[in-house]
Amino acid sequence: MVVTNNKIFYNKIFSLRSHGIYKNKKFHWKYNIEESGFNYRLSDLNCALAYEQLNKINKFVKFRKKIFDYYNFALKDFKSVNKISYNNLNKPSYHLFLISLKFKKKRNKDNFLSFLKKNNIYAQVHYTPIYKYKLFKKKLNLLNYRGSEYYYKNTLSLPIFYALSLKQLKKVIEKIRFYNQKYL
Repeated sequence: MVVTNNKIFYNKIFSLRSHGIYKNKKFHWKYNIEESGFNYRLSDLNCALAYEQLNKINKFVKFRKKIFDYYNFALKDFKSVNKISYNNLNKPSYHLFLISLKFKKKRNKDNFLSFLKKNNIYAQVHYTPIYKYKLFKKKLNLLNYRGSEYYYKNTLSLPIFYALSLKQLKKVIEKIRFYNQKYL
């Protein structure tokens, strides 16, 4: 599903979702294929599900904001954990809670992610720098950028989803506290 208020984007997306076909407005059975596209149309079932989910969007965002605020509060005194926050210019969906860790003592993000996984906590990596992917290494001559490399080596996203319970949240904080005290 794509939502836009930009007419140029709308026309392009509309074309691409229908095999690149442009239909005659007066005679709908007449059409022309002006560019290569695919069938990106949703099935009726997926549209119905999406419609229902959109009706609940404010409820979902409000719940994720509570989780986000809990993480912010619970991690405020951790010296080796930098929280990456949203600015007030946007209306975030709070779908990510990003932290950047100051690793030392031969520890790194992979060690930390493995530690969390052993404790049934599934953090995510958002995002791998584009120049690390084989496709882009071959096709593009991209340089290694220190900022993106530092971000990649130190930043991860904590679990934040609608079914996350307070008990699970407390466990995430407890395990971060343990790791922070022992290794950071």
